[in-house]
Amino acid sequence: MVSLTGITAALTSVKTAIDISKGIALLRQDWEIQERLNEINRSLSAAYSELLSGQREQAALSEENEALKKEVARLKAWDGEKERYVLQAPSVHVPSAVAYRLKDECGGSEEGPWLCPTCFDDGIRSFLQPREGPRRTTIAKCPRCSTELQYYE
Repeated sequence: MVSLTGITAALTSVKTAIDISKGIALLRQDWEIQERLNEINRSLSAAYSELLSGQREQAALSEENEALKKEVARLKAWDGEKERYVLQAPSVHVPSAVAYRLKDECGGSEEGPWLCPTCFDDGIRSFLQPREGPRRTTIAKCPRCSTELQYYE
């Protein structure tokens, strides 16, 4: 793959050649020389366009590469982070309502804080916001995705 510096240097050289050939065209009015210089100019212009296109493509690929590197780093970090959590029911009375909490060995407790299972599966830590629900229940709602868990204390 050609480096960005190499492409820039090539573009500069082609541009210089175009400028020189235009200068020669002004000095001579002989139609054969003029015709050949026009051919040179067309060829150089086409090469210049191709180099510009290649430069744009390489810049786009470089940006995409950087974005992918950042995403891979984020996913690797998340893989390590998610190992610190356990999926568990906040209440023994409603075992189907589950959320993630920090494992005991990582400093967590049975009382929470609890993470939204939907967001957690998407690789995002979003803390459930508990509030009092009907009939002595607690409703924990995710501020990001609006998932709600209802359970008895």
